[in-house]
Amino acid sequence: MSIDTASSSTAVSIIDEYKVMFELIVDYKKNHSETIMTAVDTALKFLDIDVSRLHCIVASVGPGSFTGLRVGVATAKAIAYAHDLSSVAISSLAALAYNVCVHNTLIVPILRANRSLVYAGFYYWERDNLVRFKDDMVTDVLTALKLSHKYQYTKNKFDKVILVGHEMFVNKDKVSDYGFSFYISPLGFNAQRGSSLASLALQYIKQGSNTSLDDVELSYLMKPQAEISKGAV
Repeated sequence: MSIDTASSSTAVSIIDEYKVMFELIVDYKKNHSETIMTAVDTALKFLDIDVSRLHCIVASVGPGSFTGLRVGVATAKAIAYAHDLSSVAISSLAALAYNVCVHNTLIVPILRANRSLVYAGFYYWERDNLVRFKDDMVTDVLTALKLSHKYQYTKNKFDKVILVGHEMFVNKDKVSDYGFSFYISPLGFNAQRGSSLASLALQYIKQGSNTSLDDVELSYLMKPQAEISKGAV
């Protein structure tokens, strides 16, 4: 089972090695603490399975919403601990990039950080595996676009750049103003999807590169807005 609360949406999914068995995405008015357990219970009841039958619990560990990440990871850890399940930690930007499988392409997932900044990642597909090209970062939109343009023409020579995420989709008319020719992923691919999170975890497990939720800290990449406003260090 996967749990993603990195953005405004709550996403829960259950997959096996061959198919998506259940997926639910909710992004409407209510906060994560109001939706997460309902989503988890709905998944289990719909499939008529007990949580003990799950192989592991997967959660996004950021970057993303400070409150959302804490709610999602705490829920995932509680389920894993209560039922003696293993857990897997996944970058929320990697999971977002996983929504788009296009080869010879630089995939740039972008999530809103605050009014002026965004979280940005740089990924590409190598055969059946999603690969991180550069470390996830917090920056402004123009810098993210400039870096994407620069990285497109590295030794990899990507054919194109695809921007993924709701933030870029709602501002797609503005992207052309920056002078770069990018593709923007369609609406249905811009949400945090639990199935992408779970599928990426499955990739890491097969590679032996998975990391437990107990072994990582949440990746905020920046201070909470409350601390920034107070000038905290």
